[in-house]
Amino acid sequence: MKAYHEANGDVNRKKIIIPDAAHGTNPASAVMAGFDVVTIPSNADGGVDLDALRAAVGEDTAGLMLTNPNTVGIFDPNILEITEIVQRNFDLRPAAIIKNFDLLRPIYKQVAAYGHFGRTDLDLPWERLDMVDVFKEKM
Repeated sequence: MKAYHEANGDVNRKKIIIPDAAHGTNPASAVMAGFDVVTIPSNADGGVDLDALRAAVGEDTAGLMLTNPNTVGIFDPNILEITEIVQRNFDLRPAAIIKNFDLLRPIYKQVAAYGHFGRTDLDLPWERLDMVDVFKEKM
């Protein structure tokens, strides 16, 4: 995300929005890339608090890291509204996502067909845990 925004001269997008029910690697990856993390609380049903999301998204937002269902297994029924909030700031068409995040790079070929969960034969940068202590100090 950082490279995309920098390549487009959009250097003011400094924050990544992450729901509090996200996987722990999400804020770690964002911090590692030099972003400020904005945590969005869950609502009473375990989904994203839409008012908090609306308040957080702005011209300084670089992206939203969202897993649906979230890490506690809840599918957020407000996913369409979440998408609408984010689309006001980002082009989420598949072709734009592929282009903007350079997803045709060879590194992704190894996970494109069968995923990466539980595989120990791959060296994927987003699965490394060697920087956990550094991130704990910064949070």
